[in-house]
Amino acid sequence: MNGIVRKGDFEMENKTRIRKMRRRIENLRNKMVLAFVQNGADMSHPQVLRLSQLLDEQLNRYERCKVYEQSEPPRTGKLMVFAAVHHFG
Repeated sequence: MNGIVRKGDFEMENKTRIRKMRRRIENLRNKMVLAFVQNGADMSHPQVLRLSQLLDEQLNRYERCKVYEQSEPPRTGKLMVFAAVHHFG
């Protein structure tokens, strides 16, 4: 790639990242429920708490990624060169 960030590339990469995050979130949620059941429905069991904290972290990352998804990709490459040439030329 020549340093140009195309909107389509940006969106595809971010959608793939979001899809992977959703998968991780579902896996962590399933592990947490399983740990909860296996440990006598004890919400304060260390394994349940650890998985709950990991799930919270992933959910926070997911939310930040969703906000970022709504923003525009950085403007680089030809557009910046074009602006510089016309500004200084």
